[in-house]
This record gives sequence, structure tokens and C-alpha cells, in this order.
Amino acid sequence: MINIFFFVVFLFSGIIYADEEPSEATAEETKSNIVELTDETIQDAIKNNPYIFIEFYAPWCGHCKRLVPEYELLSAYFYGGNVVIAKIDASTHTVAAGTYGIRGFPTLKLFINGVPLDYEGERSSMAMIQWVKKKSGPITKHLTTEREVEVFFGEPAIRVIAYVEQDSDNLNTWSEIATSGKLEDFELAHYTDASLYNGQSKDSVVIFRYDEDPIVYSGPFQADSIIGWVLGEAYPIIDELAQKTWQRSSNSKQPLLAIFMTDVSDNTFTFAKTVASNFKGKVITTYSTAPQIAERWGASGKVIPTAILVKWVGDQPKFIIYNEEAEVLTADICVTFTQQSLDGTYTGFKKSEPIPATNDDAVKVVVGKTFEDIVFDKEKDVFVEFYAPWCGHCKKLAPVWDELGEIFEDKAPNVVIAKIDATSNALADGIDISGFPTLIFFPADNKKGIPYDDDRDLDSMKGGAWPFLVGGLNCLVKSDNEQDLFLLFSFGGSNKNG
Repeated sequence: MINIFFFVVFLFSGIIYADEEPSEATAEETKSNIVELTDETIQDAIKNNPYIFIEFYAPWCGHCKRLVPEYELLSAYFYGGNVVIAKIDASTHTVAAGTYGIRGFPTLKLFINGVPLDYEGERSSMAMIQWVKKKSGPITKHLTTEREVEVFFGEPAIRVIAYVEQDSDNLNTWSEIATSGKLEDFELAHYTDASLYNGQSKDSVVIFRYDEDPIVYSGPFQADSIIGWVLGEAYPIIDELAQKTWQRSSNSKQPLLAIFMTDVSDNTFTFAKTVASNFKGKVITTYSTAPQIAERWGASGKVIPTAILVKWVGDQPKFIIYNEEAEVLTADICVTFTQQSLDGTYTGFKKSEPIPATNDDAVKVVVGKTFEDIVFDKEKDVFVEFYAPWCGHCKKLAPVWDELGEIFEDKAPNVVIAKIDATSNALADGIDISGFPTLIFFPADNKKGIPYDDDRDLDSMKGGAWPFLVGGLNCLVKSDNEQDLFLLFSFGGSNKNG
């Protein structure tokens, strides 16, 4: 079966591709600072270097080739420092790939005194540099000279700085904050020399965000209060929809609002900021010009602007899509949509093919707008094929599924054989399709659904499926006399009466 459901991974992380030819010119043609490892050398390299960052790659992988210039910049930054930047062709050196559990390319790992730590952030040089710096150096940098201050402020980043006295309780509190792991998206530092305060007050914490005015914390110097304040104030009020914002939402379980626009412009930012200002600290507001992401998340992909709110149910994202069939989305309407979605009162858009004018064939066609009416009909036992038009396995199953529908059409009216194009229609909440075709039986008295995982030939469907189609009987019913089987169905379908 072809995996389709893990769309978040598909959108925001690397998967193996082999669809690109090697470029004419690569960074390999010039001198590289990257250490090339092999099966024979990797263990010594990890053992002999307290910090070594390794890319496990394959030469044919498109994502690996796109990473080359960024990885070269990373290696140049750390060249001669305390972190070794290395790589290994894991498609050739398979012993290393197996030892370190490499399942896709590229995989990036930082080894700290031999202990591996996976890098799962953005694959830009800046993001990798900031992450490696945090993991390989002091979590909060003690700024003691003007030169250190100049270097610290010399790179683009969001900085959070504490102004405290040496050997004070507040310095201990700041160390607790820095090591909490909750502020890893920011560059942390502290001053203890009042001559370097540059107008800031002792026992304060200040956020420096790009070219904006500093944001000063004036509450009690307590770890929880300061962490909460930083998380609420330090991030930009709006940000681009990307892996980092998705992970931030996933890790914190804070709702994420994605506003999809045609382009990035002053109007885009004004629109997004107007919405974001109403939900500061409550919702991570992002913007995107990628309608294909909106489509994968349940929108049509054809109506822009639109918006999707992502809420978390445990570790699972729930997508609430703006109703594209309503008014054109404006900032004010988006505010209302977001608030109602947070409250659980918004009825989101359901992607759907047109409702069939007639639905008289043996196999009933289900679309997004009719899913609940047909599949969740409490008077019917419904056996559904979730398919994709391009899926070869689905095409092979089609005539068998049609024949199964014909068998039940007249003789077991309480049983519905149905199908739905799961690529073009929204499914009900809680139905997760991980491949095509997926077959699920929804008895009248159990609309949670029972997956069918047996063989897909007609005999197996007629035989092995019978226990499902009579409410999950413990016995396996098989008969050459189909009339006997249909008599069994005539007494309630789901065996509700025993």
C-alpha cells in the first residue's frame, strides 16, 4: 500500500528522493572543511572528538544535494573551533548506517562525548549553526567584555539577556531558566558587570528582537514567570509557516493558525498582524504562499486567501478549515473564524466532490458532504473502500469491489458497499487512512469502524468478511449457498438481536 497520511512529515522534513541528476558544479570542486568519514573511521572520529556533527547522506538524494551549500557554510563557521563537521555516504557505508539507525537521507546527528543527538530543525546554515552552538557551548553566555558583546550581537537572532550580579540568587535563577530547555529557540546571555549594562537595570531580563526596540521584563525574578514572559513576547507576532513553527506548536500544544495568501507583501503582513494581535500568547500565527499545503490539510487549494487552525488532541493535529463557500476571507472574518475554532463552535469546510445526481449503482459513491449521512447511518452496515484514482492496487480491486456490491445490492438491503476517493474528499474526524486502498466496515452499532485486512479476492471478501458483516461473530461463516448467508443478514444485519 502507498503511504499518504503522514503529510506533516511530507511537508516539513526530508524524505528520500532519487529524482534529480547531480549538478554540474558542486562544493566538492573547491576545498572543503568537511571531514569525510567511512565505516572504518567513524567510530574513532566520534570517540576522539567531544563534539562532532555528522551528516548521513546518499549521493543520489535530492535533499542531500540541496543541503551541500548550507552544510559548507556550517563547516566554515566551525572550522578550527571545538565542533568537527563531518559527513558519511551512508548508502555505501552501510555498517555505520545500521549502527546509528539511519532510515532516511539526509540524517543529521550531533555526537556529544559519543552520545548522539538528532537534529530535526530547519536545514539552513543559520538554523544549524545556532542549534550546534547551543548544544556545544554554554547555554547562557557570560558577556564580560565589549568585544564579546559585539560578537554576540553580530549575528541575526532573537536574544534574551539577564542583568544580574555575580554570585547572586538571581544569577542562579537565570541558570535554572537557561537549562530548562524551554528557551532553546533563543540566544541566551547574561551580564554581571554593571559597566556593560548600557542603560539597562540590574535584575532585569531584556529581549532583543532584530531591529525592534528592546522588550523589558519588570516582574518578579522567578523562573516560571520569566519563562512564560519570554515565550509570550520573544517570538515574532507572525512567522512563516515552516518546520520550526510546526514543531513549536507541536511541542507546546499551542494552536497554530496558518493564513494562506497569494504573495508576501505589506498587505500580507498587515492582514496577518491584525489577526495575530487578537491572539497574542494564545495562537501561533503564521502565513504561507503554498496553497498545496492548504490542500493537503483539507482545503481545496483553489481559494486564496484562506485559513486553517491546527488544534492538538494529544499528539494528533486536528485541522479546522475556513469555509471557502462563505464570504471572502478578510482580517476581521479571520479573527471570528479563529475565535470560533478555538471555542469549538465553527463548522469547518469539508473538501468534497459534487454530490452525485444519482447514486443507484451497486457500489454507492460517498463524497465529503455525504460521508456522515451514508457511512454513519445507524440503520445500515456500511463497508467502505477508501481509494485513490491513481493507485494501481485500487484499480485492480475495482471490479472485485463492484461484484461484491452486486452480490449484496438486492439480497441484503441493510448492507451498503461503498467507496470514496480519499484524495478529493474530507473524511470524518478520527478516520486516519495510511494507504490505499483501505477497507473499513462500519456496522450499524459501531461507527468507530473495523478495519478489513484479509485478502482482497472475491472469495475472501465473501468468506473472510462475513464475520465482520454480521457484527463480528466469533465463528467464520462460509457457505456455497449464498441464500443461507442472506437469510442470516435478514435478521438485523449487525446481529443486534443475537
